[in-house]
Amino acid sequence: MTQYLLYKRLIATIYESSYGIFYQDRYKPVLQTVLSVLLSYIFGLYYKAAGIFLGIVISELLTSSWIEPYMVHKYGFHKSMKPYMIDFAKNFSMLMCTALATDWLLSKINLPALPYFCAAFGLCSLDYYIAMWIFFPANGREVTRWLLKRTGHKKKIKNLFTPDMD
Repeated sequence: MTQYLLYKRLIATIYESSYGIFYQDRYKPVLQTVLSVLLSYIFGLYYKAAGIFLGIVISELLTSSWIEPYMVHKYGFHKSMKPYMIDFAKNFSMLMCTALATDWLLSKINLPALPYFCAAFGLCSLDYYIAMWIFFPANGREVTRWLLKRTGHKKKIKNLFTPDMD
């Protein structure tokens, strides 16, 4: 989840740097730092190291995940950020669904460390792939085409998603 937030933020930061939007974004680092410290302390008291991590993620969600894109859309693109937020909500929902499904499925499995890791990796990949098809069918088709090319099924790709006209 943190990787997803990091990459979404990185894109906004690149645009922010390109447009030179620094003055408008001057209070966000202070707000995020204060929130991160407070939430990490509070959650750390109850959940230890996981609580500190949770505090950082929540402070990221409450600040950078929407403030930086807002600044880029308002002062850089001069457009509404509504389509961006809808896309962000869909992606984040997909991520949360796959994380919860994987966590639930893995809680049913009792394996040693290495097989458990392999099962977790496989389930994460499979859950994400299924969620891609549910939330973003066009992207799911592209991923399927890429997988088929990588496995050597080149002849089947052309007509896989188009009906036969014969």
